[in-house]
Amino acid sequence: MRELIDVEMLRALRTARGLSQGALASLAGVDRTVVARLERGGQKDVRLSVLLGLARALHVSIEKLVLIPHTADSPAPHLSQDLAAAVAALDSLAPEIQHQIAAIIHAYLTTLPRCEMPSPHSTPEQT
Repeated sequence: MRELIDVEMLRALRTARGLSQGALASLAGVDRTVVARLERGGQKDVRLSVLLGLARALHVSIEKLVLIPHTADSPAPHLSQDLAAAVAALDSLAPEIQHQIAAIIHAYLTTLPRCEMPSPHSTPEQT
């Protein structure tokens, strides 16, 4: 049986939120050993109730936690697991804070060689 849960994403989201396995389990309404087995990749069958509980506890959609096979019609995402988890963690922040973080990232990216970023205030028609 193929893995269903993206164990790297689960771990990254949990740690980004500062949760222990036990704390996440408690918030999700599951036993700590379930979270531990999922993060080790040792639990291949996952109940929908567990998946829903984890997604709710982490404030993400189920899609963030599920491995979706990539086909020619759906290319692999371009973000690293760590960056994707960090971006997912932004969902729970106020829009003003998200804007500040976007400005910080934009400023950093413009310092990198060959990285031309559109202005964070521009629209697609302006770039």
